[in-house]
Amino acid sequence: MFFQKQQNSNQVAFSIIVFIGFIGILLTTMGCASNIKSAKKSIKQPLIGKVTKVQNSAMLNHKNNLALNDVIALGDFIQTSQDARVELLLKDGTIITLGQNTDLLLNRYIFKPSISKGELFFEIKQGDFAIKTGKLSKQKKKQFSIRTTMALIGVRGTTFWGGSLDGVTFDVALLEGQSVLISNQGGEVRINDIGFGTTLKNFQTAPTKPKKWPQHKIVRALDTVSFK
Repeated sequence: MFFQKQQNSNQVAFSIIVFIGFIGILLTTMGCASNIKSAKKSIKQPLIGKVTKVQNSAMLNHKNNLALNDVIALGDFIQTSQDARVELLLKDGTIITLGQNTDLLLNRYIFKPSISKGELFFEIKQGDFAIKTGKLSKQKKKQFSIRTTMALIGVRGTTFWGGSLDGVTFDVALLEGQSVLISNQGGEVRINDIGFGTTLKNFQTAPTKPKKWPQHKIVRALDTVSFK
């Protein structure tokens, strides 16, 4: 009887040891998985520029207030508030200025002057903006385009403005440089003359034929991205 009780006690002790060992292995595995997940989260996208000016409130990736000299990375989402302005300086010297209530997604950016290659593709969901291209637009192998809700804008070494002056249509105007190509499902137009602009009603309707803007309209456009 004594030996039977001792044998039963040994079996219980062994079972407890096995159970504790299993729990330990399970916790270790969960910890490794958590570390891997954290490591994946900590992998940051390439830095592509910084904030050089900011007026009033703007958000970075829906959670952080954007401040002067903050760095921006590929994949970042920038959102400005009422009466806000933000100026971004990219690595190649491109300057992007955002007006109030503007959403910008930094989708793709490549600048490799050693092999004369440059590529930029950003999305502006809403709002007003101005862009002055830098060295990227001077590379032999280049692609510089901005997508809005009403058009895709192809850029060639220039400064241009895009936005809405009436809250309904979308305008694009060439301010300096070579040209901009505006296209959508309805057709396309190229603006080659400084001070000329086009208007779009939606993504399905072709842009209007470029025409020279009166000075007061250019002033109104620039005011949407001017710092106070």
